[in-house]
Order: sequence, then C-alpha cells, then structure tokens
Amino acid sequence: MKHFFMKKYIFSGIFLFILFAFGIMNFIYQMDKMNITFEKYGKIINLDDIKKLISKVEDTANDQLLSKMRFIEIYGYLQKLMGKNEINNWSYVKDQNGYIHYGSFYQEDDKELKEYAKQIRRLKENVQSKGTKILFMNPPGKYVPDISKFNKGIPIRDTNQIQDEFLLYLHNNGVETLDLRKPILESGLPYEKLFYKTDHHWTIEASFLAFCIIVEDMESRYGIELDPTGFYRDLNNYHIYQYKKSMLGSMGRNVGINYSDLDDFTLITPKFETDLIWEAKDLDGDKKYKKGSFEEAILQLQLLASSNIYSISKYDTYIETINPWDKITNNNNPNGLKILCIRDSYFSPTLSFLAPLCSEIHMIWPLATSNEVNIEKYINENYFDYIFIELYPHNIKKEAFTFFKMNKKIK
Repeated sequence: MKHFFMKKYIFSGIFLFILFAFGIMNFIYQMDKMNITFEKYGKIINLDDIKKLISKVEDTANDQLLSKMRFIEIYGYLQKLMGKNEINNWSYVKDQNGYIHYGSFYQEDDKELKEYAKQIRRLKENVQSKGTKILFMNPPGKYVPDISKFNKGIPIRDTNQIQDEFLLYLHNNGVETLDLRKPILESGLPYEKLFYKTDHHWTIEASFLAFCIIVEDMESRYGIELDPTGFYRDLNNYHIYQYKKSMLGSMGRNVGINYSDLDDFTLITPKFETDLIWEAKDLDGDKKYKKGSFEEAILQLQLLASSNIYSISKYDTYIETINPWDKITNNNNPNGLKILCIRDSYFSPTLSFLAPLCSEIHMIWPLATSNEVNIEKYINENYFDYIFIELYPHNIKKEAFTFFKMNKKIK
C-alpha cells in the first residue's frame, strides 16, 4: 500500500513540477507582448480603462500561449481519430462534407428584433429629407438547409429563421431589403465555391457574385446606371489567382489543421486601371492610409506569401477585413455615388469590388469594442446617396445596433 501511495505522490510531484515549469516558460514567452499591452493600455483614468486593460491582458495571454497551436493540433487529431463530428464541447460541428459550422443545442429567441428594425427605420427617417436611400442587405449563412447534411444527432445553429423574422419586421417598418440568400444560392455557383470549410465567411467568388447582384438590384430598384454595359461585372475583366490548400480560417484555427484540413483561396483583382485611396482607423486608434491601384490601396498582398498560417487568414487580404472605420475614395470617378455601409467583415471584399463604380465608400463596423464611431453623428455630418446596412446572420444582435436607440432623441 505504501508503494501505491508513493507512486501517486511521485506522479503528482512530477505533474506539478511540469505545470510550474510550463507556467514560468509561458510567462517569459509572453513578457514582451505583455509589456507592449501595458504600454498601450496601462494609463488608467476611469473604470472603462481598467476594463479595457483587463480585456487586452486576457487576449494577449490567450493569443500568446506557448505552443498553443500544438496543443490544438494534438487535440484535433485525437478527435479525428475517434471519428468525432463535434469539437470544443459542441462549439463547432462538422457536416458530412467536412465543413465546420457553429454548433448549438438550442437558440434563445431575440426579443429585441422588432426594436432593431425600428432603429433602422429611425435612421431612415433621419436622412429622408436629404434624399438618402436606405437598404438592408442580408447575406446567406454557411448553414443551408437541404445542402448542409449532418449525421444524426448533431446540433446545428440555424440562423435562417432569425433572418426571416428580422426581414419581416423591417418590411413592416417600411425599410427596403435585399435578401441575398436566394440569388446567391440559385446562381449556379456550387456550394463548394460559396463557403470555406474552415471559416465562417463566404468566399471571394461569392463576394464578387454579391457585388454583381447588388449592382443589378440598384439599377432596377432606383433606376440608376452604375454599370450599364456590364463591364465591371464581367469576370473576363479581372485577374483570377488560385492558391491551393493555403488558407486556415477562424474556425480552423480553433480546431487545428488535423481536424479541419486547409482551404483553397481565390484572389480576384481588376485588369482595368484604378486609382484609389484607402483610409482607416483601427481598434487601437491608429490611422492608416494607402493610395494607388486596387492592389496597392485595397489589398494586403503580403498575406498571400505569408507562411504564418495559424495567425493570418488570406481572407484579410481585402481592406484588412475589418476596422471601426474605413473609407475608399475613387479618384477616377469623383462625381460618382457616395455610399455609407454599416457592416461586418462579410462585406469587405464585396465593397472592394464596388469601389470603382463609386466616388466614395465609407464603412463603419458597429461591433467595434474600442474607437467605435458614433453613427448618428457621422450621418448627420456627412451626405450620402445611399446607406447600406449589412450583417452576417450571427451578428444580428444588440451589440450591432448602436444607433437611434429607443427613447433617444434624434440629433
């Protein structure tokens, strides 16, 4: 019996030593990044500063964990060996074709959907006197009934009902909508070309398709001529580059390549001449500025050559995917449309393709946790021909509707 307990004590001692040693090594490994975090966010003036600092320290600790991806890869490999179609406590589930989706045993009804629709109606009423048109755009989610097939018992998060309900409330409030689900899914482009296996975003091909649908809808809905000859919607006027097995999306980075595999990535760029300016303000408040051709101003081409597949997504090639505020100015079309888009990362490539047809495209990300833009103030200080609102179905939530809240006077 003494030998039995002695073995337990020895094992416990070795385990605690390894844990302690890993903690020390991890602390040393994270020190430089933590110092940068404290330098940037360590000036405490109020309670919000404390919350921001704590949040950034937690993010740094999670992102900079020593050998983090090795642990994820080992875990993902073991799940795959066991033939499991779920991972991370059902956070992610895999369909029969290997596509990763968000898992969910049940979905809480959002009782505020009606209020979100009213907020967009108030926005519409606020700009009505300026002649600005408001259009809500609804992109498809990755889960598509009758296409996404799962093994029996796999819980999937289906957002289609939320989208249908929200579109109904918008209609009842007199807000025009463009439901992109049907034209995208009936376009003839196969599902495999519409979504990535390892990411929640649609593909660049789907983004370009959405751009074409939006231009056609605007010409029909508003009687304007954006692309009367179809030149900008013709893929023959674009370069198409294929990068096979080169992208690991946000879902893939949480489950590992061993579990999810890698995606192909397609880059689409204009063959025609472009002269653009891109300005942005990021989450840290830093200003960014680039000018030149589509490739020079809009794209981050260095991401395509990066081998750091675990921290860089090729989807971010288009206008860095997301910032609290972005603006694209088209020097070749100074008299074109001025558009504001309140949006998320889904529309980064789509708006990139739309830029050559406009004079200015302003972009605001309402889900920004820092340096967020006051949308009401922004639209009152600027004139726009059109204001688009686009939200990926999982982003139709309270945090995205920061404007014209109930019982708040319009400025």
